[in-house]
Amino acid sequence: MKDKCNKCGKCCYMKIMVVYTPVFTDQHCQYFNPKTKLCSVFEDRFKVGVGCLTTDQAIEIRALPNECPYVKDIKGYDGPISLYEKKKRLTGSGQETQLAENRSSKMPLSAMKKEDHDEEDFDGTGGGG
Repeated sequence: MKDKCNKCGKCCYMKIMVVYTPVFTDQHCQYFNPKTKLCSVFEDRFKVGVGCLTTDQAIEIRALPNECPYVKDIKGYDGPISLYEKKKRLTGSGQETQLAENRSSKMPLSAMKKEDHDEEDFDGTGGGG
């Protein structure tokens, strides 16, 4: 893939699944510099960066933010959101909040396989199926 990266750095932050939605955490990869928004081991990131994903892998498991140039034109793509946004979406009864807490996973998205979440129709092409 041609390099479309806008160097936002959001892909380098850990994500967790909360009620089937990827949510950004405030924890970033040890090789990511939040001031420069650059990876200190970029050339060797797949050898040394635990959980570092290829662009295709990141798209498949919805690890790239919606505004990322790699996914912004993929119909139906729904990337990670902030925990604040997720809480807003879950407003309502205490039962929904409890449901969110019960379904939260501390497993980073990079450790999950496509079949570990319920987005079976998403194939990364925007066409579903």
